[in-house]
Amino acid sequence: MTINTPSESRKESNIQHKPTATLLSEEGVKAKKFLFSPRRRAQTESRKQIKKKRNQLPCYQQCAFLTGKEFEKLGLKAPPKKPLVPFFMYKEEAIPKIKAENPQLTQRELVTKLGKEWEAYDPEKKEILQKKSADAFKEYKKIFAEYKNSLSPEHRAIIEKAEEKKKIIKKLKIRRNRREELQKPKKPLSAYSLYFCERLHDNTDGGTQKEKMKALALVWKSLPAEEQRKYHEQYAKNKAQYRKDLKIWEEKMIELGNLDVLGQKALRKLHKEYKEKQAQKFQSDD
Repeated sequence: MTINTPSESRKESNIQHKPTATLLSEEGVKAKKFLFSPRRRAQTESRKQIKKKRNQLPCYQQCAFLTGKEFEKLGLKAPPKKPLVPFFMYKEEAIPKIKAENPQLTQRELVTKLGKEWEAYDPEKKEILQKKSADAFKEYKKIFAEYKNSLSPEHRAIIEKAEEKKKIIKKLKIRRNRREELQKPKKPLSAYSLYFCERLHDNTDGGTQKEKMKALALVWKSLPAEEQRKYHEQYAKNKAQYRKDLKIWEEKMIELGNLDVLGQKALRKLHKEYKEKQAQKFQSDD
């Protein structure tokens, strides 16, 4: 039986119990500079202040997180509609006039012209629209409170669950879009998908897309193993290349400090590697 000295015990506890965030931020100097630079903090603080000021306006305060259609899918009565913000009140009046005066404008040009006219709109008239919107929102809050009180506990639980699910989906969508922007390598097509893409354009028989897909699936199942092998070999080759590209991409993301786009597997691996490096460092110090 071996007994550790107090100094050795402290070293081991430091390796085992150091917070994950600290381990990850220490992985590279570049990551540290990127995540904790004064400029980055100033930008984040500025965004928070803008959002805080905006959310103080009654027309921007959110009551219902789900849309009317989503309530219908859940089999529940939709909440009262939120009143319009000042800009959209102005839009309802201005759009028909702009269309009548400029029928040749495209939708994009129409929106651009509307935005410019709103910027140059009389401040006193803007204040009238803002007051009108604020009054409408006060009334809306009362109606929404009545609607909320009319819901049964079962219905409230259904809504809360749906809202939580929507928030998770939104976060995943943001992360997926960010990964696309940072050019994360795409997973290779499976053996069947390679076969399907190759044969779909060759299949000129009549029928809907769904019928063609079913027919190709049946043909794939009946193919001899020798014919399927070339697609499986191609998939294995693509998969090996994908893993190499993914490793290079993950290393690049760690250097840049983009740890939020890494998957759980990559983060666990990074954590493990750091612990091993720290253990080797302590051993060499002894």
